[in-house]
Amino acid sequence: MPEKASRVNDSLSRSSLAQAISDAHDEAQRISDELSSMMDMIDKYPELSDAITDPNRSSEDKSRLIDELIGGKAHPVVLRIMHYLVGTWHGGAESGKTGSFGGAWSGFEREAGETLVTVTTAQPLTDKQIKRLIEIYSNKLGHRAYINPIVDPNVLGGMRIQIGDQITDRTMLMQLKQLQRSARNGAWTQAVK
Repeated sequence: MPEKASRVNDSLSRSSLAQAISDAHDEAQRISDELSSMMDMIDKYPELSDAITDPNRSSEDKSRLIDELIGGKAHPVVLRIMHYLVGTWHGGAESGKTGSFGGAWSGFEREAGETLVTVTTAQPLTDKQIKRLIEIYSNKLGHRAYINPIVDPNVLGGMRIQIGDQITDRTMLMQLKQLQRSARNGAWTQAVK
């Protein structure tokens, strides 16, 4: 295991990581899906986020944790990205870095010039729709976008788009909730008069 943890000290520079991502371009969707799953797991388990952003924990210890979680299962590029992030994210006010691991990931995306766009729909997107969304968001963001499609029948229709912590929700479910709130507010306004 020590040889795996030592990868944090290897040349995991931004440029070598960007090259590894570029070399794996044909597997971009798999990498995107795995990174999204990893971020979901980190969001779901705050203790995991705390463990990999703890400024008192060594980078090697954080890297060992990543190896235990996804080593041998994840795409090698995903493993390298996670090693890079835990090796560079130290958190804490004294370091000038505060916030969640997700915030560190968003910063990495910006610096790498690539962005993961999560698109939630009631029905699966076609390959043509995914390609169109990649084109739209790559143009909008000014750099490469990857689409992480999620199917959730509860949204009923429309799309929910998430880029980092920005969410645009144009689903039928959200529209129904807004109508419900409007109806309640309208009923309250009428009752007050």
